Amino acid sequence: MGILSMKYVFIATAGTAASNGNIKISFRSRCHVDCAKLAEQCPGARFIVDHCGNADVKAFFKPGDKRLADLKVEHAADQWKRDIETLAAKKNVICKISGIIARVPKEWSADDLAPVVNHCLDSFGPER
Repeated sequence: MGILSMKYVFIATAGTAASNGNIKISFRSRCHVDCAKLAEQCPGARFIVDHCGNADVKAFFKPGDKRLADLKVEHAADQWKRDIETLAAKKNVICKISGIIARVPKEWSADDLAPVVNHCLDSFGPER
């Protein structure tokens, strides 16, 4: 089966799964657009964006922050924000506020998490 065929099988499976409940999606930041398209093609399914769309909290640190030394940032903050807004525009997508400490440096505080949590709340609203 080719990649294109597998894509349509996955979409059909996701659509069928909608009758059985929610579909949790966990993905890297570069896959947000594909997930938004999937949600659009399966309007009867309710998709749960896990871990705030795998946001990298370090993307929101100020340039020059010593905690960033020798650490890789997975995505740009502005791109992640746009991607979350794209997902939030789909009414059958909700966001789970979880797992955002997975990529924090050794030294972090709740204030470091605020930009991610607040953007998810602003984009999805407290009900989603």
